[in-house]
Amino acid sequence: MASDTQYSIFKPATLISYVVKKLREENREQIGKTVIQKIIYLLTRENIGKFNYSLYLYGPYSSEVASELNFAEDTGMLKIDWIDEKGYFITPTDELNNYLDLLTKEEKQAIEKIVEKYGNLNVAELSIVATAFYVHDYFKVSGDKLIDTVKGLKNNYPGELIEKAIKKAGLG
Repeated sequence: MASDTQYSIFKPATLISYVVKKLREENREQIGKTVIQKIIYLLTRENIGKFNYSLYLYGPYSSEVASELNFAEDTGMLKIDWIDEKGYFITPTDELNNYLDLLTKEEKQAIEKIVEKYGNLNVAELSIVATAFYVHDYFKVSGDKLIDTVKGLKNNYPGELIEKAIKKAGLG
């Protein structure tokens, strides 16, 4: 095998694919692109992965993550299927095993911790939680003001769901 430096271009795609693998092991029924965006954002907050994010309609979004997700599919680490009226279904492949040595033990543990903590949240809750962390981190908003801000940004969700998700994440 070539040096780690030569294979470093595969590391971000491997990180994303490992997240998918861990989510699948937690019996998450559907792993879509929004779920990946939000879980990777939560990992980025822990200094795992170096992805740039901006705030969009569904919360923090990274074009880099979107690109790496496609690269993971192109290299055969992931399979991405679209099912009408249901959305994306992303699954890891056996090919991923050929890249797992690119991740450190610490990175794998951090991924496992984030997946354990947030992997059972539905897409709406993940979107709310990631948005709340983004607003908290970038705009230093907290407490009731954070809840009100997220309610304003996520007015397509009931206020009770927003409050519950933010408190569940330990931010409210």
